[in-house]
Amino acid sequence: MSTAAQPDLQPGRAYRTRDLRRWSANPTRLAKRLVREGKLHQAAHGLFYAPVPSRFGPAPPEETELLRAFFAGSPFIISGPPRWNALGLGATAMFATTLVYNTRRTGEFTFDGRRYLLRRVLFPENPPPEYFVVDLIQHR
Repeated sequence: MSTAAQPDLQPGRAYRTRDLRRWSANPTRLAKRLVREGKLHQAAHGLFYAPVPSRFGPAPPEETELLRAFFAGSPFIISGPPRWNALGLGATAMFATTLVYNTRRTGEFTFDGRRYLLRRVLFPENPPPEYFVVDLIQHR
């Protein structure tokens, strides 16, 4: 009987089930075992992350890391009130969801208890601050 695969997971990194194929022929079973052992946490169906150890317990990864794994390398930008408030225009809007522009999906998704509103739209690769000013005006 062979020993179970012990993948080298990086804390703070998000993984899709298909990313676990390099360690096992059955990545779904490997993911379930790693979740049981506490080495992975499930953020959504087919989306997992290796928690970052902290003195307060395991911490989730950055939201950009979760979105990077979800979109599998497709471009995306995070917009919405956090970005608009940082512009210093006096906007103090708050949304219950984070607005994400991407090139693949549209809809509301929840990853690890955080809600995201995904919009499939065209956007510049590296948007300047002016892009977010126009975005704020369009969403008022």
